[in-house]
Amino acid sequence: MVGNDIVDLGLADIDAWKRKRFLDKVLTPSEQLLMLDSGDPGTFFWVLWSMKESAYKLHFRKNLDRALNPARFRCSFQNDFEGRVEVDEQVYRTNSTVCSNYVHTTAIDAKSRAVTKSDEVSAGSFNAVRKKTIESLIRFFSAAADLNSEQVKFLEDKNDLPFLTCDVNGIFKACSISHHGRFGAYAIAV
Repeated sequence: MVGNDIVDLGLADIDAWKRKRFLDKVLTPSEQLLMLDSGDPGTFFWVLWSMKESAYKLHFRKNLDRALNPARFRCSFQNDFEGRVEVDEQVYRTNSTVCSNYVHTTAIDAKSRAVTKSDEVSAGSFNAVRKKTIESLIRFFSAAADLNSEQVKFLEDKNDLPFLTCDVNGIFKACSISHHGRFGAYAIAV
């Protein structure tokens, strides 16, 4: 299983980390120290946020626990942008990509490997970015599974959890999509 999150840094509030009451609701004291010690606290805040959000998506998929309390998800780093997020005695490994335009994080549990892709989407609306992200996911999965992309469908279950399916061979594959501003991303476990 896998979760992912993407943040368009052009839309993100780079000064969010300066609001103490907000920070206390989102980050643990140790995470705040990591952020303040970084060379770019504004971007590092969004790395931590993206780690928490991607782990939340995976945690929800596994446990159907929809209560998001960001401070409950505790982040640490192993090196650079490879990290861990702990919640309710569960540990998720994360890998973040930081570009000048966006932050993208993928979270996996200890038993998974994930293939992920981030796409810059030049679309003017939320729905257009979402649509292009889903189309890109279907093309990627179809090619990897040696299927015609028209055979693969993107659906969401009753809990709004995304998956891919193929009526021809009965494939059911959990996936994660994310979009913010100009960017969309997906992750799928292999």
